[in-house]
Amino acid sequence: MRVLPGPAQVLRPPSGARTRDGRPAGSTSRARRAPPARLRSGEHRTRNRTMAFIEYAAEGSLPEADRVPDTDNILRIHGVHPRAMRLHFELYRELMHGRGPLTRVQREMVAVAVSAENGCHY
Repeated sequence: MRVLPGPAQVLRPPSGARTRDGRPAGSTSRARRAPPARLRSGEHRTRNRTMAFIEYAAEGSLPEADRVPDTDNILRIHGVHPRAMRLHFELYRELMHGRGPLTRVQREMVAVAVSAENGCHY
């Protein structure tokens, strides 16, 4: 991506860039798709592939030393390995809130662009 000059420093993909599914990069429209087929219990679908369901730690089941203030489902999945969950949270906090050349808004813009490219609803 290149940064265009201007008050908001708008991020634009390179000319002719395409997403993994062949759409022009930066395109916001998607063709309507048929609703997904019914899945069996415990299955989830992502980009036409079935994804395994992963159990996550129940609220309050982690030792106090390994708890983090934000327990979204991504972090709760890491809760089956409490140290990994705590380290994941610390990495996120450093990347999004630590010192660096990007502002918080720019960091969020990068996160949104990556999530959109990966088809991630987070």
